[in-house]
Amino acid sequence: MGKAEETAKKKIITEEEMQICIHIKSLLKEQPSEHLEYLRCEKTTSGYVKITCLYSFLTFRIMKKGKYIIIPQEIAKRKKIMGEPCAKNEPLDGIRYFFESPVMLDIFAQYFNRAFREEYRNIKSYLRESDYYYERTLNAIRHQTRIPDEPNFFK
Repeated sequence: MGKAEETAKKKIITEEEMQICIHIKSLLKEQPSEHLEYLRCEKTTSGYVKITCLYSFLTFRIMKKGKYIIIPQEIAKRKKIMGEPCAKNEPLDGIRYFFESPVMLDIFAQYFNRAFREEYRNIKSYLRESDYYYERTLNAIRHQTRIPDEPNFFK
């Protein structure tokens, strides 16, 4: 297998990762459904899964020692949640919140909605700039994975 194939293989979203993405999408109940048309996910070669609205606003990872999502320290303090410090290549103002099941992320629903709403405003502002930006944005999100509504995506 060549280097390009190895890189592409690392970026494939697994069933477990997609189930987490689907659950996070289900928590975005405050959003009008048409706003979710830009909601996507993508996986880096380092194994991070990023939930995006053109740009990343949530990041999680599944490792041998567990699943975690990166949450801003201010949110963790407000929710009185303990976490592990982020690695040097992760946001300095974040913590790793380990979870066993996607439903453990429900406590962050308000934060997820606020983060998505901010990114959605940014993308809409960007799209209004010109037709060039609109086409560029559509091209960018074509390379990201759409998050389906149904939890049995792989079945």
